[in-house]
Amino acid sequence: MGDVMGHGFQAAVTMSQYRSLLRTIATNVTGVEEILEEFDRQVAQLGLERLATCLLAVVDPQDGTCTAAGAGHPPPAVLRPDGSIDILWLPAGPPIGTGLGGYEPKRRVRGRRRNPCCPPAPSRPVTAQLIL
Repeated sequence: MGDVMGHGFQAAVTMSQYRSLLRTIATNVTGVEEILEEFDRQVAQLGLERLATCLLAVVDPQDGTCTAAGAGHPPPAVLRPDGSIDILWLPAGPPIGTGLGGYEPKRRVRGRRRNPCCPPAPSRPVTAQLIL
């Protein structure tokens, strides 16, 4: 999930470029912090002068883990079945395009109490998807 600074046509074009770049990086790099580091480095080199925020999470339903890192984006919220909301606090990282890096992942493991970030493993195989 992400957001490019600015409004209008040029911001939309920049978001499209960033989305394509992030998808390309994510197919070749593992680990959310490494993906964000490379994304930040390449966006800074592009020189488009538009910062972006990004929240990147990888869910592994087989292991029951969710690893996430943020780049200037607000933390995710989980709506529980009882209507309560939990904020999943992540270490703050600088926005994408600053060239500063320094993204810290947070890994959650599903335990006895079902982890809101880690759904139960599916009964049939699933294909991982990155939605940007």
